[in-house]
Amino acid sequence: MLEAYQGKRYVVGVSGGSDSMALLAMCVQEKLEVLAAFVNYHQRKQADEEQGYVTSWCSRHSVPLAILDDPFVYTGNFEAAARVWRYDFFEKLIKERNYDGILVAHHQDDLLETWQMQKEKGIVPQYYGLPAVSHWHGIPVYRPLLSYTKQQLEAYCQKNQIRYYVDETNLSGENRRSQIRLERTFSRQERKEILKEIEDANDHLKKVREDAMSCFDQDGIDLDVYLQKREEVRLSALRQYLDPDNQYACSQKYLQEVDALCHHRDISLNFHGSLIGKENQHIYLVPDMGDYQDIYDHVSYGSHGCYVISSSGSSVETVTLTKDDFPLTIRNVMPGDVILMRFGHKAVHRFFVDRHIPRALRTGWPVVINAKGDIILVPGLGCDLHHYSTAPSMYVHACSLMELARKNHH
Repeated sequence: MLEAYQGKRYVVGVSGGSDSMALLAMCVQEKLEVLAAFVNYHQRKQADEEQGYVTSWCSRHSVPLAILDDPFVYTGNFEAAARVWRYDFFEKLIKERNYDGILVAHHQDDLLETWQMQKEKGIVPQYYGLPAVSHWHGIPVYRPLLSYTKQQLEAYCQKNQIRYYVDETNLSGENRRSQIRLERTFSRQERKEILKEIEDANDHLKKVREDAMSCFDQDGIDLDVYLQKREEVRLSALRQYLDPDNQYACSQKYLQEVDALCHHRDISLNFHGSLIGKENQHIYLVPDMGDYQDIYDHVSYGSHGCYVISSSGSSVETVTLTKDDFPLTIRNVMPGDVILMRFGHKAVHRFFVDRHIPRALRTGWPVVINAKGDIILVPGLGCDLHHYSTAPSMYVHACSLMELARKNHH
């Protein structure tokens, strides 16, 4: 049954249900080297009883067992929070004990239910249904039971005299998955037809994603290519670039809104602590620098967040310092910031407009301030009237969106 999994060591996610008990028993039957992992959320009355049963079963069959029994505190959706809690525990065991991957007991009924929920929500997931292999933070997660129905796994347990528990929440109809289980059963022919439908959908999804890959360039999305694609491909490119691990489960509606903005001259959009910005016909995802204020009592060469201090650069990045200028402050630009130039005072905001600085860069753009509180350098505009010479002390370079994207990527 599990011959393909020989030769490696696995953490097996276990509850007292028929599916996970069948998987664990198959692992023992095939003499796989496994570590059973049980998570007790203390959300069901029978959870403690199941924990005791799994502990006893593993002891009788000489299977090592790890239990997560800490208080489970969560906000929002229980199922989503429980999944993160569970898989983080599996990951911890893998790293601590040097295992090769995770085995979970998802079966064919889970696959069909997931497909139906995906269709109802109108989402485009990483994969339609459930993949045989996925990854959690780079760790492979295997689903060896996808060809088995729930009924077949129950029959396996009964035949092998393996006790199992029925999760009463599956019969409650409290969530959509349990409602689907109560609403219908699938005949053999229906299963065959739906599995073919899922296979075709995944083949199409693969082709769309391959086409979308041509939109990527220079750590961002090349709009000259992107805007020539049909909407389905464009949205796929956005999904792959913004949320490659499906961490945020971006909706089609949200991606369509971003896509519409990509047709505009400029764009600055918050995205889960980052910024989506446009520069030189490219879309980039960069960190949102927020407010910062760095103090220097001497020139400190190197990369500092969204700016770089160096010994060379362009004439609009240079400043000549005296000891009276220290300590220096480099902070993000604030409303009302002005700098005294040869032609008079210049508002930094006006500089952004005149030089077409991308909106996604503006709030984090660095300005250099001396000990007196005067802005003495705005990178890209130049130094103030009193700090120019032919022997500059340092250069301050404000990073472009492309540079920030590369730094963030690497």
